[in-house]
Amino acid sequence: MVGLSHNLIKRCRITLLKCEYFDNHVKLSTVFVVDELAYLKRGIPETATKNDRVNATIEYLLGKSSTDGRPAFSIFLAALRDLYEPDDVLCTELDALRSEIEDELNKAETIAIPVVIGAMTREEATALFSEAVFDDPSVAPIERERFQTFSRSLSEHGVADLAFSYGDHRETWKPHTNSEQHIDSVVYEIARRINEIRRGLPGLPLIVPQFLSSEFLGDNATKRHQIWNEVGRSGAVVIIDAVSLFHPALRQKLSQSTISSNLHAAILVVSPISVVTTRVNQLIENLIGSQMEMAFSRFDSHLDRLCEIGVGDLRTLQRWLYAILPEEVDIVQKQRPNPSNQRIIRERMAREPRGMDSVIFGQPVKK
Repeated sequence: MVGLSHNLIKRCRITLLKCEYFDNHVKLSTVFVVDELAYLKRGIPETATKNDRVNATIEYLLGKSSTDGRPAFSIFLAALRDLYEPDDVLCTELDALRSEIEDELNKAETIAIPVVIGAMTREEATALFSEAVFDDPSVAPIERERFQTFSRSLSEHGVADLAFSYGDHRETWKPHTNSEQHIDSVVYEIARRINEIRRGLPGLPLIVPQFLSSEFLGDNATKRHQIWNEVGRSGAVVIIDAVSLFHPALRQKLSQSTISSNLHAAILVVSPISVVTTRVNQLIENLIGSQMEMAFSRFDSHLDRLCEIGVGDLRTLQRWLYAILPEEVDIVQKQRPNPSNQRIIRERMAREPRGMDSVIFGQPVKK
């Protein structure tokens, strides 16, 4: 969480150690039943001691936000407070801490950056890999053939059993070349690193990722269109799993959203492999070229640095986020890049974020 003093965090630790909900992992999980915290429940750190559990939970929640952009730690303290009777001293202490935290946060200027993860859920992945999704009469036969060709090409490169990479939420997708981290954790970590730099620079708001994937790709058409319009006006960071593009329904929603033609959106398509010249990535290129023409044109013809296709390793994904997030802040704020802020940020980086030295599909980047 941005803007919290060391003293306030220390007092949070002292109070939380008094709470029996930190006695074990099961009890702690019951605090996360409120809607705003439910998606964070899966990532609660498991530790051996109560002291470690308190420290790990605070660290886990710092910097995270609810889907509407509110700080997760403040919501957690409110949920924990509500588990105690009003006349309980812990109820009073927790509410006082929550109030102080919100006061401190209000002193720091922050900006919520919309983030959309175009990845399947576990249920959707199961339907794709079993090919059940292609049994729908509305799905053209070519879709099944295209996926079968893609699957064979993946097998040739030793890539199999990708279903484990997907979770209950789109943000719980784990990029295939790094099966240890959920994509939301990658985004939060990069935002934290950028905020460490921005904290010392006047006039630069701190970044709070706001994940809108569920609404953006949801079944509620009214809500989906509303989010599409909001993101269309403000800009967003869109990270797409290339494998998920072979799921007809998911790809259709991405296409209908017109996000690929939105010049305010930074788009990254992540490949399931990191090899630069392969049949797999050629198939991904062909699919995107025919189904997401504007995104491919931004990448291939216009060399738009906000649109990258085929990244297949975690380090390149992290570096892309590190370079793009500050620019997306300027776009969301002003709907146009601010060159001076970009220059300041890059001067503070340990090294200049490298562009793609070669297109994932084996073609050199045009200079």
